[in-house]
Amino acid sequence: MKQSLELLPHSTETEVQVLGAMMLSAEAAGYVISMLEKSVLQKAVVVSKNPSDVFYDGRHQHIYKAILALWSNPDKPIPDIITLSEQLKRLGTLEKAGGTYYLSEINMQTPTAGHVKSHVLLLLSYYIRRCLATLADDVKSKALDLMVDELDLLISVNNDIQVVQQSITKKHEYVGEHLTNKAIEVLELLKNGDKVLIGYPDVDDVVSLLPGKVMLIGARPSVGKTSLGLSMAANMLKAGKKVCYFSMEMTHAQIWCRLASIILGLPLKWVLNDYECVKKHKDYSYFESLLNNFTLDPAVGMNDLELSAKIKHYCERYLIDCVFIDYLGLIQCSDKRLSTANDRVTKISQSIVIAAKGNEVPIIALSQLSRAVENRAEPKPTLSDLRDSGSLEQDADAVMFIYRPVEDQYDSKGNAYRGKGTTTHLLIAKNRDGDTTELEKSVKFIKSLAKFENIDEPAPLPKPQSIQGDIDF
Repeated sequence: MKQSLELLPHSTETEVQVLGAMMLSAEAAGYVISMLEKSVLQKAVVVSKNPSDVFYDGRHQHIYKAILALWSNPDKPIPDIITLSEQLKRLGTLEKAGGTYYLSEINMQTPTAGHVKSHVLLLLSYYIRRCLATLADDVKSKALDLMVDELDLLISVNNDIQVVQQSITKKHEYVGEHLTNKAIEVLELLKNGDKVLIGYPDVDDVVSLLPGKVMLIGARPSVGKTSLGLSMAANMLKAGKKVCYFSMEMTHAQIWCRLASIILGLPLKWVLNDYECVKKHKDYSYFESLLNNFTLDPAVGMNDLELSAKIKHYCERYLIDCVFIDYLGLIQCSDKRLSTANDRVTKISQSIVIAAKGNEVPIIALSQLSRAVENRAEPKPTLSDLRDSGSLEQDADAVMFIYRPVEDQYDSKGNAYRGKGTTTHLLIAKNRDGDTTELEKSVKFIKSLAKFENIDEPAPLPKPQSIQGDIDF
C-alpha cells in the first residue's frame, strides 16, 4: 500500500522562500536552478525525473516550471511578478499556480534572497526524505512478491540508494578555488608517481590511468586478452597497488596458476601439472605477499547491477587502485526489456563508466572483437570491430587493441602458425588524454608463461632440470 501523500515530509514555508528569492534576484534564480539540476532530479529512479518535483505543493511546481521556461531565454530575465504571470498565462497554468494574487503573496513573504543557499539545502533535504519514503514502499511491495528474486531486489535497492546518496550528499560541484584544489589533487598523482601504471613504459607514456578512467582492451579469441590483463595486474601488484579482478571466464584456480607463472617465471604447464613447485619456489613468500593485494571475483553470470554494487563494495573495503573486468561479453544485462545486443552492451558500458567515476578508480575492461577483422587482407582492428559495440567506443577514455601482423602469422613456407605469431603490436585506437599510435616494438608474448612483458626484458630462465625435454608449453 502506497504511503499517503499527506504524510510525506515537506515544508511549504521553505518552498515559498526559495521561489520568492528567485523572483527577487536573477543570481538567486540561477543558483537554485543550478543546484536542482545537479541534484538527484536528473538521476531519480524512485520518484521522478521532473525537476519541478523537488517542490511538494502543486502550485509551486507550476511556478518553478514557468521560471525554468523564462530562464531558457538567452537574456535570462528576473522572474518578477509581472514577467512570471505572463509566462504562466502562455503556459496556460496561471490559475493552477494560484493566480497573480498568490504570486504577490509569495513576494510579500520573501523580503530578501540572502538566505537562498540554506533554504535550497533544506528543500532538497525534504525531497530526499520523500524519495526514501517512496523507495521504502516500493521495496516492501516487491519483497512481498515471491516472484521477485531476492538477490535482484537487494542489488536494485542498493543501487537506488546509491543514486540518491551520491546525487544529494556528494554533489560534484567544483567552482573557483575548489576546482583548482581538486585538479591539483589529481595532477599530484602524476607528479609524485602515485598514479597507477600499466607496467609497460611505452604504453604508460601514452595512456594515463587516472581515477575514474575507463580503458578497453580488445582482441579476437586466443590472441591474449586475459594474458595481457593478468600481466598488467601483476605489474601493478609488483608496484604496490591493490587490484580487483573480475573473471567471468576462468576459475580462481586457473587465475592463481597464471599469476604464479607470470610472477615467478614458472612455465604455466609445469604449474598446472605440479602446483607444489610454486610453494617450493624461493620467491613463494613474495608471491603470497602480492596476492594479499589481489581481490578475485569469479563473476559467473553476473549482471551490470551486481557488478556495480561489487565494485563499490571492494573499493570501499579494500581501497582498490584498479579494477579489471574479463570480459565484457559475459556480463548479463539487468534490463530484460532491452531486445537488441547493441542496447544491452550500451547499458552495461554506461554502468561501468558510472562505477569508475563514482568510485574514482580506473577500470580496464577486456572486450572481444567481431569476425569482421579477420576478413581483411591486413587484420588491423578498428573501433567498429568491438562486438555489438553499443556505446563502448564513445564511453571509454582509451581503447587499445592487441594486434598480430599478417607477416608474423605464417612461417617462411607459408604455413600458418598454430598460435599465430608472437610479435605483438599494441594499437592505441582512442585516447582522450593523448595521442593514438601503434606500438610495434613495445611488448612480447612469452607463450610458456602466458605472459606479456617488455620487449627489452631478458628471456625466461631455462626450464628446471626436472622438466627438461620436448614439452610443448
